[in-house]
Amino acid sequence: MRPISKKNRKGLPLPLLLLLLALPLTLAAQNQISRSVISNGMFQSGVTVAKQSGAIGKLTAGRNNSDSRFTLRSTIGQPILGDIRSDIANIYAGFWPENSVFPELRGLPLAIGAATAEVWNNEVYLFGGSDHWWGNTTYNSIYRFDGAQWVLHDSIPDSDNWGMESAVDGDKVFLLNGWPRGAGTLREYDMTAKTLTYLPGNSTGVHWRSTAEVVGDYLYLFTAASNVYQYDKADSTWELKTNNPTNGNAGLRSVVYNGEVFITGFFDSTFYKYNPENDVWIQLADMPYPLAGCAMQLYNGRIYCAGGSEDGFPGPVVYDNIISYDIASNTWHTEDLKLSDKRLWMSSVVLGGDFYSIGGFDETGTPVDIVEKISLPTLVSIDEDDGSRNTVPKQFTLDQNYPNPFNPSTTIRFGLPVAADVHLAIYNVLGQRVRLAVSGRRVAGEHSYIWDGTNDQGVAVGSGIYFYRLSAGNFVSTRKLILTR
Repeated sequence: MRPISKKNRKGLPLPLLLLLLALPLTLAAQNQISRSVISNGMFQSGVTVAKQSGAIGKLTAGRNNSDSRFTLRSTIGQPILGDIRSDIANIYAGFWPENSVFPELRGLPLAIGAATAEVWNNEVYLFGGSDHWWGNTTYNSIYRFDGAQWVLHDSIPDSDNWGMESAVDGDKVFLLNGWPRGAGTLREYDMTAKTLTYLPGNSTGVHWRSTAEVVGDYLYLFTAASNVYQYDKADSTWELKTNNPTNGNAGLRSVVYNGEVFITGFFDSTFYKYNPENDVWIQLADMPYPLAGCAMQLYNGRIYCAGGSEDGFPGPVVYDNIISYDIASNTWHTEDLKLSDKRLWMSSVVLGGDFYSIGGFDETGTPVDIVEKISLPTLVSIDEDDGSRNTVPKQFTLDQNYPNPFNPSTTIRFGLPVAADVHLAIYNVLGQRVRLAVSGRRVAGEHSYIWDGTNDQGVAVGSGIYFYRLSAGNFVSTRKLILTR
């Protein structure tokens, strides 16, 4: 395996170092969506954070230079730990909901772009990647975040790992393609045994402009050349399916929802979903702008895309925007929140209800070691028909979900007579948590949560009986719901 080195970092002046290590912080704000940035265990320097109102929260050597909207406290939170970057002069803090803790994932051990990430057994794994957009060095490493730090978990026998695609299938992870010589390559990595097997490849000539998903008994590979390859896991054979009507850019991205694959990265802002059962492409609402190479994840019935560029290449048009697609209404929205800086070709995962952007390249094609947490909204306030603010209930309530039984989604409503710390989770019949729906302080009023039948990793769960449990203050209530596929 190619050795992985870490750049030397010079220390900070001792007074500033002691101040940083001793200062626990929590930054409270009213945003429904929030994000915080970590690089090697520290808040990333040089990050400008804009609140929805336009306020800027800036922390310099532990002093709050906010222009009024942000509140910095030292009563909640954890000490800042980890490496201290030599270039920290000003620390710009991200913002996140009150009473939350620092992000679970720390910054990467080195700057990596064009890697691929997956969640398995509630841990994040990072496969492959490179030290530059031009692929000066490709990494055959498999990193795992063990809850405290990133550790080198294993290695991949080949070095065709730039832009490699991945898809989880139970205890296995498929690793497909990869630059410079991985066109058509299919690897199967056993997460339990830590073994890698090379399976029959396909005929695609695409090394890195592709995306892959597992749907049922098949693995699907979608390429920028508009090809669709279906791999039958039972008999290890490939079949070419119906082409997409539009070619793609560098950096296709995809998610699976209700058995269909939603894909970004095509020319002219076009956005498609592919129905594997019928081998049919359906064109959806156009994206707000041409986008490829973004971080893309599904959460709570919405698809979120962060960063990326107009054509999947670094250059003058690289985005820091976050946009979302509402599946039910077939509409796109531009979120007020932005990434800490412009990036593309990041890895990403959903873990514990949070969307993480991992690594990537900046506008010049230089990799970054940033792990950025984007806390997505899970609650929607319910307003009265006349548009006025909802009335505050007289007691805590947890309503029966509707519809019930349901497929593909259902709404869970609850009421709070006073502001409270809320924990709403969904469990299977064995008492195992399937989805953490809500965790944090919520204002008094009526609230709702839409569950799309997926677990904390965004994977669809099977048909059956589930239970949802609400705890708010001293109030605890549990109800049953039924999912039918």
